[in-house]
Amino acid sequence: RHSRDEHAVALDIDNNQIRIGDVIIPQVGDFKSQRATVKHVYRSVLFCHTKSCTVNSGIFVCRSRLCRLAGGRMRMNGATSQQGRSDTKNDRRLRILHKHRSSRDPW
Repeated sequence: RHSRDEHAVALDIDNNQIRIGDVIIPQVGDFKSQRATVKHVYRSVLFCHTKSCTVNSGIFVCRSRLCRLAGGRMRMNGATSQQGRSDTKNDRRLRILHKHRSSRDPW
């Protein structure tokens, strides 16, 4: 890989930094709740790989803001720790977004 690829960073739904090699969990779409590894980052678009999908050799694309970092580099401080909270502000926004998109008729 090129040296600039190592420095590519995108932010997830909780404002954690996502880099190449990180494990993420998409929050919406066909790959919802499946663990995937980030292979490439372009602006806020992630190219990810999962072993559970055989289409396109397991590679899929998703927006970084619609994913959650599953690895150990999550930013944790006392004020923003979400260990005991199951329903965060971002989760509510995500449900509203998903509800809005699913109710729309494309035709």
